[in-house]
Amino acid sequence: LNITWKYEAKEKRVAITVEQLQSKTFEFPLEIAVGVASAKSQLRKLNVTKKMETFYFPVASSSISIAVDPNTSLLFEGTLTAIK
Repeated sequence: LNITWKYEAKEKRVAITVEQLQSKTFEFPLEIAVGVASAKSQLRKLNVTKKMETFYFPVASSSISIAVDPNTSLLFEGTLTAIK
């Protein structure tokens, strides 16, 4: 998996894009922990169904931390990149 995220200041949200790199597209749930400096991380479940898709979540500030599959539910290789 190639996962990128970006804070969108105008919309006050984070955009998380998940790209499946293998030849066959799978459908699976993927947990993402989204944290902001002023609050506890929120666990979000993404239902990945396409080769590439973007998910949006409202956030209170630009000071964000992202953790992919924090409870290690899936077996996969992947990268997480912040886009500035």
